[in-house]
Amino acid sequence: MSRREACNLEVRRRAGAVVEQSSDDSKEAIIQAIGVMENLLQEFNALKEEFASIKEEAKENAVKVEEFEKVGEEIKPNPEGNFKQVKEVELLADFVGFIFHQNSKRFVNKTPKLKFAEKVGVFVNPTFQEVQRHITIHSLDAVQLHGQESPELCSFLREKVKVIKVFGVDKTFNFKSTTRYDSFVDFFLFDTKTPLYGGSGRQYDWSVLSNYLGDTPFFLSGGIRPSLVNTIRNFKHSKFRGIDLNSGFEHSPSDKNIDKLKKFIEQLTNHE
Repeated sequence: MSRREACNLEVRRRAGAVVEQSSDDSKEAIIQAIGVMENLLQEFNALKEEFASIKEEAKENAVKVEEFEKVGEEIKPNPEGNFKQVKEVELLADFVGFIFHQNSKRFVNKTPKLKFAEKVGVFVNPTFQEVQRHITIHSLDAVQLHGQESPELCSFLREKVKVIKVFGVDKTFNFKSTTRYDSFVDFFLFDTKTPLYGGSGRQYDWSVLSNYLGDTPFFLSGGIRPSLVNTIRNFKHSKFRGIDLNSGFEHSPSDKNIDKLKKFIEQLTNHE
C-alpha cells in the first residue's frame, strides 16, 4: 500500500469513528464534511503530482540551458564589427546583414551607414520592443528573424520595415508550416536546420524546396560557397529570389573575403 492510500484510509477511519460517536442529527453533516475532506485530499495529491512534474521539467530545462551556455562560452563576439569591409560588400549585395543575437560569433552592437544596400538586422526570438529599438538606433531597412517569432510579431514589424522569416530546413520539413506567415512577411529564407539558429556552414538537400508551393518569395541559404556556383545557376523555382552568403566567404567570422565574394558574384551574374 502506498503512503497516499494509507493516508486516505486513515482519514476515513478517523472520520468513521467520529460518526459512530455522534448523534443522529450531526451524522449527516459529518458525512458531508468527510466528503469535502476527501475531495480536498484528492486535490492536494493532484497538486503534489503536478508540482513534482514541474520540478522535474525545470531540472531538465536547467540542463539544456547549461549546455547552451557552454556552447556560448566558446563564442567570441565581435561587438565592433568589421566595418572597413562594409563599403566594398554593399557594392556587391542588395542586403547587408548585421547580427544582433548575442550568442552568435558574428554579433555586433554598432553598425555603419549604408548608401547602396539595404541594412538588415538579424534576430533570434526578440521582443517587439527590442527590435523596435534596433530599428531606430541602426536605421534598419529590414529584419531577419531566425527563431519562433509569431506571425503577429512579423505583422507588427512589417508596418515599419521589410520582414524576412527564416526556417530551418531538413528532409522532414513541412512547408505547410510557412503558410500562416504568408500575409505578414516579405520573404522567407530557407536555411539548414541547426540547434543554434543557422550559421553552421552546412548545406541541406535543396531538392526538398520543390515541395514549397507557397506564394511568398524566398532566399536560398545553407552552406553556400564558391564551389556551388553551377548548382545555384541550375537551381529553379518560381519563388526563388536570391541567395544568402555568409561563412563560405569569410577568412574568419565577420571577416569577409572580398575577392572571393567578387569572383563568385561575377561568375554567377555573368553566366550566359
